Amino acid sequence: MVNVASRCGLASQYEQLEEMQRAYGDQGFTVIGFPS
Repeated sequence: MVNVASRCGLASQYEQLEEMQRAYGDQGFTVIGFPS
């Protein structure tokens, strides 16, 4: 579970989270993001 930024300079974190999901998704890992 990740607290994600949606309206600031940190929104670029989505790309890294997507990479993690692609890399580890087949091992049962799931990224769950929610904005604060």
